[in-house]
Amino acid sequence: MAIGTHNGCFHCDEVFAVYLLRQLPEFKDSVIIRSRDPKELNACDAVVDVGGVYDPEQMRFDHHQNDFFDTGKWSVKLSSAGLVYVHYGKKVLSLMTNLKEDSIGLHRIFMKVYESFVLEIDGTDNGVSQSQNSLKYHIHTDLDEYIQWLFYKALELVGREFVDTVEYFSHCWWPAREIVSRAMKGRRLVDESRAIIVLEQSCPWMAHLFDLEREERAETPKYPPKIFFVVLPGENGNWVVQSHTVDPNSSFKPLPFPDSWHALRDDELCAVTGLDGCIFVHTSGHLGVNKTRQGAIEMAQLVVHDWKAKDESEAGNLERERDRVTYPRAPFVQLFCSVLLFFFYFEF
Repeated sequence: MAIGTHNGCFHCDEVFAVYLLRQLPEFKDSVIIRSRDPKELNACDAVVDVGGVYDPEQMRFDHHQNDFFDTGKWSVKLSSAGLVYVHYGKKVLSLMTNLKEDSIGLHRIFMKVYESFVLEIDGTDNGVSQSQNSLKYHIHTDLDEYIQWLFYKALELVGREFVDTVEYFSHCWWPAREIVSRAMKGRRLVDESRAIIVLEQSCPWMAHLFDLEREERAETPKYPPKIFFVVLPGENGNWVVQSHTVDPNSSFKPLPFPDSWHALRDDELCAVTGLDGCIFVHTSGHLGVNKTRQGAIEMAQLVVHDWKAKDESEAGNLERERDRVTYPRAPFVQLFCSVLLFFFYFEF
């Protein structure tokens, strides 16, 4: 079996495309033909990043055609890396993780690996800017810079990076979903508000929490309470309590710690909160640390209960204001009706 790609200067996209194909059993021992000669390329079993043809059935994966605009499920035009990944990524991931190709877990890993690894290769090769605004600095140590080395060194490097990425998402990130799911199901035991969850072990939780919240909203007829705080183990046996953001792409925290807590530590923080074991609250107010699990929960509870009391008070004020505006008109309505009845009585 032979895989063809162009000769001369090479880039990360064809290196990764070749690497990915060689993870398939049928291409495991394939030779690599680097050429722009159509005769040599036509003789290859697969061709990437050259040839002017995108035809997955014929194993042709070029993206340089004027009429090629395929972005797959994303918004950035695919390079040869993205093309091979779209068609063979799940098969390769299945071989690496032992998960079935049609399983939910493998699909989530497939999406995460693209967004965390392949997307930057596609974007860089197609000249897609990282930002609509001018960048304040440029990264010169990223994967695409490294690929200016020898082709086979690059093949080894991109393979190692890819394996590390897959291992992280399959062995660390995906199993964390069950930890977050258990915490969500048991959050009423933590606090009646259900606004606080406790993770019994540290894990990459944020993306899973957003997904599970969306699923809960879809399945629950009544809109479920918003989760405002996440409590989880920290370093040296301490416990971290973190304000949960409203959107995965936002840094806005809807319920931070009070301003009077910000940047305080130890005894000073304990005095202000009235709680034992307080260690630290971040200057921004989005994160705090306590010596114990219960102490971290109580830090979150103080904020949640205070917010709930204010929310109920404001709701009560609105209700009273509505009554004040609505019901003073009633005596005038009664008087008007009485006058009408009076004239009606004497008329007949």
